Amino acid sequence: MNLTNINGSIKSSILFIGILLSIVACSGTLKTRGNTPDPGIISELKVGQVAKKEVEELLGSPSSMASFGEETWFYINEQTEDLAWFKPEVKNRQVLVLKFDSSGILSKKEQISLVDGESVTPVGRVTPTYGHEFGFFDQLFGNFRRFTNKK
Repeated sequence: MNLTNINGSIKSSILFIGILLSIVACSGTLKTRGNTPDPGIISELKVGQVAKKEVEELLGSPSSMASFGEETWFYINEQTEDLAWFKPEVKNRQVLVLKFDSSGILSKKEQISLVDGESVTPVGRVTPTYGHEFGFFDQLFGNFRRFTNKK
């Protein structure tokens, strides 16, 4: 038996296993976040007939609520795929929007998906602030001045 052939086959096996592990390690990981209400339960929610308390009993607490304006509840579900060091890619998004009138009865039901979303580009401007601008030494010795300036 020739030792050089054994060493060569071991090296090639290790190389093959290393390549195989690196390919498997780069496969994407699918992550699901949020509340996914059952479509059957969603169809039971009739506009004008269901109160907030009943909705909460059926679907649980909402993912988010509107801060101002109408009483609006959001049930949000999102699936993302992480691939190695790349930015996660959103694969699926479902948002159930429930609006209630002033008496707490469901007034509007809407389902929004990923294709309904709009891409928003943030503005890169900086808002200027006015007043005293602190230099290097002002920042360094600013606290000392606070104790020495007694009026």
